[in-house]
Amino acid sequence: ETETYRLADGVEVGVNTILVQNVAGEAQGDQVEFSLGADKIRLADTNTSATDTGCTVTIGVDSSSNVKCDIVTSSDAGTTAGDDVLISSFNVYYNSTDDLYVAAGESSSAVADAEEDESGVFFLDAFDFKFEGLSEDSPEEIKIRPSGTSNYKLSFTNKAGVAYNEFMWANVSGDISLGKKVGTGLRDLVINESEPVTKNEYFIVNKNKYSRILQYADINTADSIVKIKDLGSGSTHEVSYASNTGDLILDGNTYAVVLSDGTSASSTITVDLDGDGTVENAAMQLLYTENEAYITLNITDEANFNVTTPEDEDNNRNSVKVNFEGNTDNELDIASVEGRKAEFLTTQQGSSTYLYQDYTYTTAGNQFGMFVQWDKKGSGAIQSDVTFRVGKTATTANVFATSGVTSSSTSSSGGVTTDEVQKIDVGAVKLASEVADVNANNLVLIGGPCANSAARAVMGVTSANCAEGFTAGKAMIKLYEHAAGKVAMVVAGSGAVDTRRAALVVANYADYADDLVGNEVVVTTITSTPTVAQPVVEVVAEEPAAEEAAAEEPAAAE
Repeated sequence: ETETYRLADGVEVGVNTILVQNVAGEAQGDQVEFSLGADKIRLADTNTSATDTGCTVTIGVDSSSNVKCDIVTSSDAGTTAGDDVLISSFNVYYNSTDDLYVAAGESSSAVADAEEDESGVFFLDAFDFKFEGLSEDSPEEIKIRPSGTSNYKLSFTNKAGVAYNEFMWANVSGDISLGKKVGTGLRDLVINESEPVTKNEYFIVNKNKYSRILQYADINTADSIVKIKDLGSGSTHEVSYASNTGDLILDGNTYAVVLSDGTSASSTITVDLDGDGTVENAAMQLLYTENEAYITLNITDEANFNVTTPEDEDNNRNSVKVNFEGNTDNELDIASVEGRKAEFLTTQQGSSTYLYQDYTYTTAGNQFGMFVQWDKKGSGAIQSDVTFRVGKTATTANVFATSGVTSSSTSSSGGVTTDEVQKIDVGAVKLASEVADVNANNLVLIGGPCANSAARAVMGVTSANCAEGFTAGKAMIKLYEHAAGKVAMVVAGSGAVDTRRAALVVANYADYADDLVGNEVVVTTITSTPTVAQPVVEVVAEEPAAEEAAAEEPAAAE
């Protein structure tokens, strides 16, 4: 056992197990399990006192250049094993010639086999790493898109589920500002509490991560009402004021509104943008999204802004900065995207993945797993745009260490479900005499009731009638259910050979899966290749009732 032998054609034969059996009625009771094409692995380390990777690995007769090892030994010095040398540890390493890039759905071994000069040696073919893609938690999108040559819009959804697609940046005579270019002038977006808001201008409020983009729509001096429009929902809120002061209530938060002159139709307003109860010289630069990422507007240099991720499990955030550029012709474009943790990848025109024209399309990500897609649109007059995709929590990579046959599927939520087929060792093997209570556990009972007392108890028979129902050349596999909710499967035949061949059916259940249905099957054991069938149910015709039989007899002559 465990030895290998190379045949003349170079094929390796490895002996796994040798099983000597003396079973009555079997022409060939002994068994040998061997593997054709088996590889003998030899680890050789000339310096076992040092920790390095100088150990060589030979698979079959070939020495591997990619697989390295390290064996560390210690002398027993006669303590327990005489002069034997003890192996303290050994490690096996896979050193690729170059970086290996594993795409979603691929395994490391397959990529290594394709890219390296050697195949079938990735971690000695014992285990593998498989990448099943990324899992994003309810990702949302934040979009920056041009609207005309002089304006850019911001699209996002706030924490209350209100979607916004609003003018945010404008180029007016070469100056990039927050707001919207209207004609030759600017309709301002106010983000400082000390700055007055004139009619039709915009402003931002935010408290407890509930952000709104609003517009000072109108004033009714006769009724002392200021009208504030929510640009996302489209609804208009009426704020009653007295002594030039009123309260705007949104999302359960209160924002003070102060008028410069409540009797004038041209009155400006100043707003408590952060909802702290006072109107002061404070800036409101934050717009929180539904997933609690946020956009930070720059009050001193309005030509740039940042998008920051939600907190990760370590309470850290990642941020990406976008810079605009403009010219004196009032043109506005995106100049750069900074702060990414991964370099942009470029897909040129004609890509089968992204159907854009006349552009250079780039994408990158950061440590949180927020993805940034920058469509540069080429070097012409067409303006660029940027899309951020960010989840509620950090994006995770689905990387699995596998061994043997594996399968996987993707769930509707984006996660990955994996199944691995592997041998399961039996937890407890006992003699029938060692089973104290057949109802206490789930049991697999091998042997008929005449030889197996546990099977006899489960089947409810005695030693006197235990052989009833059994026929030479036949065996049964039957499931018995106990009142306590446990089950017992009895595998039994008329003789030892019948039982053994029925047990082979159970051991190789995958080969008989289509036939192993119901609570009972019959195994024909005449040959060494057993067959499985459903039991035959005999139907006995009922005898006619006595009065029915009497009625059918002819009447006696009088």
